[in-house]
Amino acid sequence: MAFTVQDALKTGKLREAQLRAGAQGVTRTIASVNVMEVPDILAWVKPHELLLTTLYPLRDVPGSLAAFITELARRDLAGLIVKTGRYVETLPEEMCQVADDVGLPLIELRSEVSFDDIITELLSGILRTQTQRLQHSEEVHRRFTAIVLDGGGLQHIAENLAQLTSNPVVIVTPDRRVLALSTLTADAHEVLNPSIRVEMGSRYLDLEVVTGQARGDSTVVAVRKSLCVGSHFVPCFACPIRVGTQGYGWIIVVDVGLRFSDDDAVAMEHAATVSALAIMKDQAILAVERKFQSDFLDDLLAGRIPSMEVVLTRSQTLGLNLTRPCVVCIAEERKQIEGAAARWSPVYLRNDVGSMLLEHARSVARRIDADAIVVEKSGQLIFIVGVSTPEKAANVMQKRDVQGDIEMGQQLLRDMRFLQREREFVLGIGRRCGDALQLARSYQEARQAIAIGGQLQDMGAVIHFNDLGFQRILSQFEKRVELYAFADELLGTLEVYDRRHHTDLVHTLDAVLQSNLNMVVAARILHLHYNSLRYRLQKIEEVTGPFMDDARQRLSLELALYIRKMGRD
Repeated sequence: MAFTVQDALKTGKLREAQLRAGAQGVTRTIASVNVMEVPDILAWVKPHELLLTTLYPLRDVPGSLAAFITELARRDLAGLIVKTGRYVETLPEEMCQVADDVGLPLIELRSEVSFDDIITELLSGILRTQTQRLQHSEEVHRRFTAIVLDGGGLQHIAENLAQLTSNPVVIVTPDRRVLALSTLTADAHEVLNPSIRVEMGSRYLDLEVVTGQARGDSTVVAVRKSLCVGSHFVPCFACPIRVGTQGYGWIIVVDVGLRFSDDDAVAMEHAATVSALAIMKDQAILAVERKFQSDFLDDLLAGRIPSMEVVLTRSQTLGLNLTRPCVVCIAEERKQIEGAAARWSPVYLRNDVGSMLLEHARSVARRIDADAIVVEKSGQLIFIVGVSTPEKAANVMQKRDVQGDIEMGQQLLRDMRFLQREREFVLGIGRRCGDALQLARSYQEARQAIAIGGQLQDMGAVIHFNDLGFQRILSQFEKRVELYAFADELLGTLEVYDRRHHTDLVHTLDAVLQSNLNMVVAARILHLHYNSLRYRLQKIEEVTGPFMDDARQRLSLELALYIRKMGRD
């Protein structure tokens, strides 16, 4: 709602004025009125100002009227009212021509009309419009506030804003995931539907950027890159949902035909404010629920819950389905560091990026199992996924279970990489559980799979506990000091030799053993000439003793290397 040149021409004595040029600019907003009494008025004019003049200050500046009109339009003036009959008999033709070209309303006023009367009438009209706009703003504010106070959510906000603007409304997250959508009519739905895509069970709005030209002092922007529908673009307007510096997304109004007004911009700003409140309320409730869920799962995975009765009671209260067989998977992020082995970093960070990753992981897991549980613990993502009943029969059936769980883990990683392309993940899987009390065992197995198998380059990105082989036995060894002492006895002298002579004999030994003593394969792995490898092996046997023809010595060295890879955690 704004007071425009068109409104001014319907006010008081201006009804008798004549619009001589610039008719296409009659919708320009008038925010104030000024009188030109000096030739250098351009230094004082403001945007959206209606200027009154007799052209007397320009009487000695011939030929400058066209340039004067052009400059006024460039400064976003609302319009120009010229009183004729005293200093100029009629408006010059070139002045009217330029006003038409730039769309600046040029109004001719009779000489007997007082500027004071015009100013009084116009200011009254502006004040009346501003009062109506404030009343409208207050009414809209009450309407949206009532939605939140009555327990309504983002969908109710979108529907009410769609009614106010008579245009489709979409509320999206910063990554354009649709939180709410209201289209009002079937025609509007047909316009918007091509710009909605579905990924991983969630809807996304195909709008690459939300940037554009702001509407005056408003936070609403006219989006430069609008929605692409078929071969044409549909204009839209966006308002950020923000609390302080924290952005929660955007409210977007798609212009499907009805002209977007200043009143619509006001409604969008109020809708954005209450949307932020609604999102913060939902997040606060969700945070409390997930805190209780996290505490319960911590106790369950640590084996601190003694009976299934307690498990079922607490899980039912928290909305968790733990009444079926499950398996535990653990995901971590792997970062390859140049010149070093694969290192590990926490997959979850305490910021918006980490929160988004956790939500993505939940979405991915629930495509496999609608009741899947995903939590963060100690820098890892923990998945509890429902499976078929664990087989207790033949080894063939157990292997089938293991293969099925590995395939499920591979699907989890594929989908997570699809959403987080810049990240590389590794996944550890425990054995299946017949009931929830066995989850602690499956969790520990998944941890061992990712801790041990993750250090071995040949294990791949998905490691099942059953595939660890004798490493499982080493991981169960309680006296880790004895293990490390065993490794030191066999490899310590060789490691000291490497440090003193800047060699890489330990890595060479590992490559030879991993290639089953195949010298050609080992040389290819190490990028060495065959003779260079033979020389290194001679040095290794001088330090460790002969092992090429001694199976027991080879086994001892291989065990020592695996203990080193397990680390001293």
